[in-house]
Amino acid sequence: MSRRRLAPPDQPTIVRALLTAYEFCASLQFAVVLIALLAVVLGLGTFVESGYGTEAVKFGVWNTWWFTLLNALLAVSIFCAAAIRYPWKRHQTGFVITHIGLLVLLAGCLLSQRGGIDAQLPLLEGARGSRAYEDSHSFRIEARRRGAE
Repeated sequence: MSRRRLAPPDQPTIVRALLTAYEFCASLQFAVVLIALLAVVLGLGTFVESGYGTEAVKFGVWNTWWFTLLNALLAVSIFCAAAIRYPWKRHQTGFVITHIGLLVLLAGCLLSQRGGIDAQLPLLEGARGSRAYEDSHSFRIEARRRGAE
């Protein structure tokens, strides 16, 4: 059963173009291409990191405009795929929750990329630690119970 097209020929050109772009962003083919492209980039980024270090891959891949664009396009595709099926039926609850979860995950990736701290807290088995290391900087992490001074 084929889906009804959103852009009938009697619509104005700009409306038809926007609806066609919306259908394209919601298509499974677009999502598969984006996911495959991201998988290739993530794989290559892993090899760059193992060969040249974390700073090199941050500079050349993770913190670049085009990597952010790929993630943003995936988020748009996920949103459109869920929104085009609105109003949702009861049996689509899992579909909707999954797509919302993916959007939250991508938003967290963006927040982490733009303002997160990427550090290591080295611990031996059974040991406690409070000093995290980010590149050549270190800082102390302290957790307190509420009301305890």
